[in-house]
Amino acid sequence: MHSVLLLLAVAFIHLGIVIIPGPNFLVIVKNSLMYSRRAGIVTARGVAIGTVVYVIAGFLGFTALLSQSVVLFNVFKWIGVVYFIYVGAQLIRHARNTQTDVNFQSADTPSFTDQQALRSGLLTMLSNVKSAFYFMFLFTTFLPTNVNIELKVIIIMLIPAISLTWYSVLALTFSNHRVRHIYQRIERWMNMIFGAVWIVLGLKLMSTTQE
Repeated sequence: MHSVLLLLAVAFIHLGIVIIPGPNFLVIVKNSLMYSRRAGIVTARGVAIGTVVYVIAGFLGFTALLSQSVVLFNVFKWIGVVYFIYVGAQLIRHARNTQTDVNFQSADTPSFTDQQALRSGLLTMLSNVKSAFYFMFLFTTFLPTNVNIELKVIIIMLIPAISLTWYSVLALTFSNHRVRHIYQRIERWMNMIFGAVWIVLGLKLMSTTQE
């Protein structure tokens, strides 16, 4: 019974975290609107894979090490900063080159491969050093130290499953034909906004310090 309550608590906490808009939310929405439903769902898979990496790293103590090592922390932080700002700059450049009368490509157009979608989701998840701190908090202050291996395996599967489910719902929502049709009409301005938000996220990450 205690294990069931613990799993429910973990699920509730993680769901509360993933529904808050952030880099993962942004990359799912961007790829679903700009490319296709499949691109959004595959991007969600990439985020889920990145979540698996961080969950395992949390159990192995890597996230705790990250909070204690200034060098390691700064390496991860600046990788994230560069990646976020790069994505933002690319979106702004794309927006400036977009013609307002160009029809967006259909969902069947192979303009964005599965590999690119998966990579964008994975890199977005792994580049956010704040994710590491979240899992460090979860595993060091919430989960008891005597968690058995069976429960750890369930948690390793549960947390990414919640992420995948939520972000897949987002992909299905924002890849809806009507939603994408609205996006088509304001594509240039939406991409400018997306790009600006990515850059702001990068600047915000730049100011992140070790707890």
